[in-house]
Amino acid sequence: MISVIIPIYNAAPYLRRTIGSVLRSAFEDLELILVDDGSTDGGRSICTEYAKRDRRVKVLSQENSGVSTARNRGLEVCRGEWVVFVDADDCISPDFLTLIAGEEDADLLLFDFAGSEEALTSGPRTEKVLRYGPADMPGLAERILAPRQLRENGHVNFRSSNGKAFKRTIVQRRGLRFSPELSYGEDKLFNLEYALQAENYTYFPVPAYFYETHSGSLSQSLPPELLSVFMLLMEKLWAVLDEAGQFPAMEGAYAEFALNFIEHTLNNLIFNPSNPNSRQERYSMCARLHRSPVCHWALKRNLRYGHLQRKVHLLAFDLGWYHAVDALCAFNHARRRKRGSCLPK
Repeated sequence: MISVIIPIYNAAPYLRRTIGSVLRSAFEDLELILVDDGSTDGGRSICTEYAKRDRRVKVLSQENSGVSTARNRGLEVCRGEWVVFVDADDCISPDFLTLIAGEEDADLLLFDFAGSEEALTSGPRTEKVLRYGPADMPGLAERILAPRQLRENGHVNFRSSNGKAFKRTIVQRRGLRFSPELSYGEDKLFNLEYALQAENYTYFPVPAYFYETHSGSLSQSLPPELLSVFMLLMEKLWAVLDEAGQFPAMEGAYAEFALNFIEHTLNNLIFNPSNPNSRQERYSMCARLHRSPVCHWALKRNLRYGHLQRKVHLLAFDLGWYHAVDALCAFNHARRRKRGSCLPK
């Protein structure tokens, strides 16, 4: 059996498509766990409708507590050999679960994200499966910290828990859960914790998961506590590596992640054009980030890693030249204006 967990919060316009993509799967031995996270748009009634129609559908309900808590509720009750996470506005290919069911020996399965919903059912579906053993696991952990594809033209989203299949026995034996304290980056933390427990993984280089982008994303809302969340994520990733005894081996990958993330925070949070704070308030946010122990540690390694543009950007930040950082971020936003949302969901 495969357990599919869908956390749901005010996603009624997409919900029928998402649920339908799971229930129409060619693989039928599944349980679909719909966790309503306090929706106010009628989404729960849609979930109940499907549960009445199909015995494989189970509906859980909770007060609005966030996606991590919703996923954790699903993990508490799921019974499948494999666990799959799907967001309430996304959809999967008809053969996604079938491909998962055919695997027995791997601890983790990775799939490509599709560039369009049509790509889920078009093109070749028989690309050679790539298998990786224990010696490859450090490389997977590094990719979660600093993503790079497993092959040319690959589309694995290493930061997301979607488009993957996790062994329930590993999740439950290790007590792995999503961190409710994080409203951003909780997937990356879960993936890293899981990868450090897994012994092997398999990659299916076929588009199996479509990720819907639309307005109302994190980049549009910019909650004031997001800086604290960003800093907490950096600390938690450090702690996971340290507790697993992997930090010395992963120091370079973690430094690359932290430096990228600091630049990401400057560009897409502090100096995001959507940030309503005054210039002085933004500079205060810079100073707060600068005081973070993890940030301080990473900035000492700035000149060792990465490309020149980031080195210059973070050197200005490290020197406290926040006006220069402001100007560089404005330039970056002007250059990327047509790319859409800066922050992934």
